[in-house]
Formats: sequence, C-alpha cells, structure tokens
Amino acid sequence: MKRYVGILLIIVLVSGLIFSGCSSPASSQAPTTTSAAPASSAAPASSVAQTSAASPTAQATTSSQATINLIYSTEQQENDKGNSLPMKEWMSLIEQRSGGRVKFQTNFSNALGPMNEQFNMVTNGVSDVCYTVNVFWGQFPMNDLMQLPFSFPNATVGTRVAVQLYKEFPEMQAQYSKVKILGIGIAEPVYIFTTKSAGAIRTSSDFKGKRIRATGINSQITEALGGTVTGINSMPETYLAMQKGLLDGAIAGLSVVQSVKIGEVAYYYPDWEGPKLMAFPYSLVMNLDTWNSLPADVQQIFTDLSMDSDWWLTTKGKAYDDASQAGMDYVKAQGDEVYTVSADEIANWKATLQPLYSKIIQEEAAKGLPAQKFVDRLAELTAQYSK
Repeated sequence: MKRYVGILLIIVLVSGLIFSGCSSPASSQAPTTTSAAPASSAAPASSVAQTSAASPTAQATTSSQATINLIYSTEQQENDKGNSLPMKEWMSLIEQRSGGRVKFQTNFSNALGPMNEQFNMVTNGVSDVCYTVNVFWGQFPMNDLMQLPFSFPNATVGTRVAVQLYKEFPEMQAQYSKVKILGIGIAEPVYIFTTKSAGAIRTSSDFKGKRIRATGINSQITEALGGTVTGINSMPETYLAMQKGLLDGAIAGLSVVQSVKIGEVAYYYPDWEGPKLMAFPYSLVMNLDTWNSLPADVQQIFTDLSMDSDWWLTTKGKAYDDASQAGMDYVKAQGDEVYTVSADEIANWKATLQPLYSKIIQEEAAKGLPAQKFVDRLAELTAQYSK
C-alpha cells in the first residue's frame, strides 16, 4: 500500500511541475521595446533631445513637437553689451515663441574654435548658429567694401544700410550661399584710444611712431596714417600690452573700455562729427542642413526675428550704439580726456587715406565685383538713413 501511495505522490509532483511551466505568462520573458528608431551615430547637432555637440550634419526632418537643440557659437564675450547681450535676448525670444521646442547651447569667447574659424564651423557643422564679426580681410569681399574708412556714423544706420545692400546686390548674397543667413549689420564704429604716457592723437602727424593694436583694414589705415601695427590681436592681450607700455593705443569699439577693461589703461579718446573711422560688418548665420531640418513654423519664428524684422533693424543696431555711448560715458566719468578733432583735420585724414580707399575699390573691381557701384550706393543709403 505504501508503495502505491509513493507512486501516486510522485505522479502528482511531476504533473504539478509540468502544468506550472505551461502556465507561466509569456510577457515575463519578452524584451522591452520602443516604437522609436535607434539613434543614428551621425546625429546632428540640432537633432532632438539628446544629441552630440560634435555631430556635424542636421537631420533631414525634425518632428514638429520634438526639442530642437541648437549649438550657438561666437568669438564675443558673454557680457558684451553690443554683441552678446542682444543675441541672448534674440535666443530667448526664439525659445519663447517656439513654446520651448527650440533650445540653444551657447558657446562664447571662441569656446568651440578661434575667431577666424567661426564662420567655417557653421558650414562644417561644428555649430548650428554662429554670430561673428567679419574682421578678416578677403573672407567676404563685398563686406570688405563696407569697412572702408569714414563710411558710417553709427551702428543703427550702418545695420539698415547693410541689410539693404544685401537685398540689392546678388554678389553679396553669393557670399552666404553655403549657409542660411539670418542677419547682417554693422557693429559699433571704432575709436582710436591711447595711453596717457603715449599722448593724444590730435593730428595725422601724431600717429607717427605710435604702436597701435589694429585688425583687418584698421591695420592698413594705421600704417597709411603713419602708425605702427603690432601683432597683438585679442583684447585681453591688448590690455596687458598697454598696461606694460608695449602698446601705445588701440583701435576698437568703445564698448571694450568696460567689457575688457581697456578703460583702465587708456586715457585719450578722440571724437568728431559725422562718419567715424570705420566699423566692422557682422553676420548671423545657420548651417544650411540645420535650417532645412526645421519645421516650417519654427523657420517662420526665426524669419520673424531675422534681418527683415523690426527687432533686427531697431534693437540690434541700437544695442551697439547704446554700448558705445555707455563706454563714452564711462571714460568721461572716470576723468579720461575725450576731445574733438576738427573738421579740417578729419579732412586731412580722409585725403591721406584716399589712395588706400581707391586701391581697395580697384582690387575688388578686378575680381569682377561691382565695387564702385556698391560704395556709391552705400553712401546714398547712409545719407538717406541718417536723416
């Protein structure tokens, strides 16, 4: 009997194990899946949510509700009143109007690469959006013509002129064929400031022997007026060189007297009525693949705040002029000498610079560009917008 009971128990146990295995839920062993496609190893800088900052090419399409992360790059310092502060406002407006879908990752002070590579980093896909001042001669031939001496009285007028010139001259548009241009304009006019030990520049003869920090066409202007150009380019280096007596002065916008503290080492600031010595063009551009990847409504948000907009034509130029005026107020308040150069002396400077002026126009015309027509139209527009 006991043998039969043992056999019965064995049968029951084996049956239980078999039924237990058959009744296990299938889902307990199934893998977790998502409906989204796996992320591409070549995801763009501007792709959705988590993307690699170093990835170069924008996706062909972007979901209308996806988060669009854009990498912004510039050589300008984050606290610069004329450059970066209005651009931070611009980015904030883009983010707000997109309902938070657009997010900017900002990189100031050449964080992603040197100043002369800022534009190329956009075309190469290192950054999505770039704001850069066009100081490097030859990179944008038509923009070089806007750097000719005594062209603009201020940034507000200059920016309106630059936008209109861009609309009218296909040769200028062609410079930006590899990117989506969002804005173009003219930065604050530059001034010549010198240290107290170097003395003031009141006449063209005062340039002689002066060691001046100058970039772009300012190097040619300085040499034409009799000054000596040094190899110093960055403003922090300029500060140290002026402090140590290795530089007598610099040519730059007045906003740097506070943003880079040049006002601590400079003392003399010449000023005069009418167009200033010169002013640098600048541009705001986007990687073309990035632009094409944006939903139509997001593209419209950018367009509404780009160079045809009231914001660009009023706020952007005015920000530069306000920064310049703040710099002037600062140096006056600390007791530095701001003096007026006479109209007759400015006429002498213009006469001295006329050969350089003509040479540049001839060189650009030799490239097949409508140089003389361009500078003539620039002068007409400047007079028109200065009224």
